Amino acid sequence: MAPAKPREYAQRQIARSGAMISRRLSNWKKAIDALQKEEFERIRNLIEQRNKTFYAQATPMLDSLNRQQLSIGKFVETMEQLRERIDAENGNVFEPYIGALESLRESIDIENLANFGMEEASELRQELDRLNSLAQLGIAVEIIGHELESYDEMIRSGLRRLPLEARSTQAARDIEFGCEGLNALTKSK
Repeated sequence: MAPAKPREYAQRQIARSGAMISRRLSNWKKAIDALQKEEFERIRNLIEQRNKTFYAQATPMLDSLNRQQLSIGKFVETMEQLRERIDAENGNVFEPYIGALESLRESIDIENLANFGMEEASELRQELDRLNSLAQLGIAVEIIGHELESYDEMIRSGLRRLPLEARSTQAARDIEFGCEGLNALTKSK
């Protein structure tokens, strides 16, 4: 039963629907925020680890220099190689990650991506329906072909059982000619 004031009823409906949409958006925001925080922490830890890796490998060389096991020239050369290797490893880790984030920011419109997914699913359903129809048609043609072969055999068997004078009539020859035509059609499928 509708209330006496349709506008008030409509406003309550709008408020109720709006609250539901807001709750859903809020839940998605919380999930996205949590994932982003986890990812931020993971990257922060990875950067810390990569910094420690360099110092863990560089410090023993300094000790070797102090114990005079390594000349200053060899130290500089080895340090340069270490820096280049660590820098290349870091580049291999972080440059693709940055590229992926830039792609996400610049070229992916989430709403359009969702719409594209729904359109593609609809097209795939239509293609599946079309293929099912073709498969059913193929099965029907196969069944009809077998039926025609059975009828062809019955007609030929009946013609062979006719007396010789009946088989030599124009009607019998027309029946045999028609039977050969049907047989040719079923063989060409």
